[in-house]
Amino acid sequence: MSNQVGISVESAIAEAEGRPLVRHIISQELQVYYEKLTQALMHESQDLKLIAWQSLAQDPGLHQLVPYMVQFVQEQVRVISIKTMESPNGIQVQRNLRNLHIIDSMLHVVGALLKNETVFIEPYVSYSDASWGAY
Repeated sequence: MSNQVGISVESAIAEAEGRPLVRHIISQELQVYYEKLTQALMHESQDLKLIAWQSLAQDPGLHQLVPYMVQFVQEQVRVISIKTMESPNGIQVQRNLRNLHIIDSMLHVVGALLKNETVFIEPYVSYSDASWGAY
């Protein structure tokens, strides 16, 4: 795994879950796919995002990328939460609207992964509230 993707994703997962780093090696092809996918998901173009969401919903070969995609979504939401808390009300409306687009994209990522019948996402998602299981 390349240092850029491997270290940042693995260290973020370990930091978020408070556990030691575990080395997970993915193919070069999946590394490139992950990089292109995350770039498309953060891009302004709705067409690129749509292609990425469709790929996540239909591609049968994503098993190894699931922990990385879950972490990517968690990190994007966490960063937005921190930025929103730090910015005074009403001053940075345009930035907050951009944040809404990112949140929307991340919700579509989760929806696409859930639609993909070949992806088993449950081991990578923790429920902080017992009532989630009732829905």
